Amino acid sequence: MVALRSLLALVACSDFGMVAGDDGELAGLGSTSNASPPLTYCNASCKLNLRYPGQSRAASGVPTSLQVLPDNLMINWKDGVVDKLNPVWLRERCQSKAMVDLETLQPTVMPHDYPKELHLTDAILDDGMKKLEVSFSDGHTSHFSLPKLRKELTDFRESPLQVSEYKKLQPRLWSGSEAVMPNWTHDEIVGSEVARLALVE
Repeated sequence: MVALRSLLALVACSDFGMVAGDDGELAGLGSTSNASPPLTYCNASCKLNLRYPGQSRAASGVPTSLQVLPDNLMINWKDGVVDKLNPVWLRERCQSKAMVDLETLQPTVMPHDYPKELHLTDAILDDGMKKLEVSFSDGHTSHFSLPKLRKELTDFRESPLQVSEYKKLQPRLWSGSEAVMPNWTHDEIVGSEVARLALVE
């Protein structure tokens, strides 16, 4: 099993120019544990979740340490996971007045508007290890909820940025022989928002 885990780690990390050792540790992350830790690697364009079979996806959201480098922020979590986050990836998730419309949370500054060389300068844990303050090389400071950030890292499909939760339509069973297809006239669709919503449902 150890050999298989090492092989999986090596294959998964080869595209990133990183090498996993025989114990499953990812070189360069600075882990002090002798056990094979579950790892997450993130950058601005992609995210690799590397966890071994049988390990839970549950996340504590409690960090044990931070390491700030110009090109990444390394977070060591209480459950042994290490997240390595790119400055652009973090900046895209900033929801301050300088970055988004506070009413809609739609971004007002796009990634191509960022400085060509965007680096991290500092990171501070606050509010009982629940909040993260990150400073960037262009003078901007972002604030993040660590539980929310960790939730996106472990299950991004259920972690929207601009709304508190996804409102997904529930599946409805129907039979073609029994269903009655609704009908609307052109004037009804043009003149009624209720009809337009019913149409797309």
